[in-house]
Amino acid sequence: MKKILLFAVALIFASVLRAQTQDTLVLLFNFNEASLTDIAKTAVADMMHGEKNIAGSKYKIIGFADYRGSAEVNKFISKKRAENVKQFLLGWGAQSKAVTICEGRGKIDHGPAAGYGGIPRDRKVLVVATRPAEQKKKEVKHNNKIDVVAMKKNETVALQNLQFVPGMAILLPSSEPELMNLYQLMADNPHLKIQIEGHICCVTPRVGKDTLQNDPDQQLSETRAMSVYNYLVAKGIQASRMKYIGLGFTHPLFYPETDDEQRRQNRRVEIRILSK
Repeated sequence: MKKILLFAVALIFASVLRAQTQDTLVLLFNFNEASLTDIAKTAVADMMHGEKNIAGSKYKIIGFADYRGSAEVNKFISKKRAENVKQFLLGWGAQSKAVTICEGRGKIDHGPAAGYGGIPRDRKVLVVATRPAEQKKKEVKHNNKIDVVAMKKNETVALQNLQFVPGMAILLPSSEPELMNLYQLMADNPHLKIQIEGHICCVTPRVGKDTLQNDPDQQLSETRAMSVYNYLVAKGIQASRMKYIGLGFTHPLFYPETDDEQRRQNRRVEIRILSK
């Protein structure tokens, strides 16, 4: 009877494991710093915008430090790193209750340490995401074809699936299909000339203002438009067929913004038809 009971428990446990999948994101930090690097921000934002962000996901956030510094300092900075990652995760749509653990564990003990340089790979935060395997994120429908024939001169269209890290001009990897769509549009219509127009969203309590630090709002929107321009030039589209401009927060689609979706739509890039 006891063996049967143990087998039943093991079977239930195995079923639970099969019903879940787990991924671990490793975020590295600079020495003695708790702020996320641009690379770390991009990784978190892409995770939350990509297929891994589905209903029912749970997150464990665990911070570490290397052997340099006292035990107290290492414990403090590892916890601060974890807390900063949590706040950034919440800013990208995770629910607070979905974060089941957020803690700092101090230094990673490798035994007697050699030298004084520290171990860069130990200055990290692990984000362990557990999600129900049977759930799938809805497929994102990309704007595969812009009908240039139907569009008039000076008309604009938004690149719906172009996504940036908040406060930066860094394109998320998930933007690649939309960039390819735009490239194909320009390649298929050799007489088409466009203006690429960047826009930003405004102040949010969790993510912060969508603007470059110490720079005016317009500069970030212009830099975002320029990143699209540079992509097309690198793919072989003639620079003379394109212009780019930053419009800051002068043309919001939603004002005031009341949710993340409205902020996402305000934080956009549009193309304007100059001639065709």
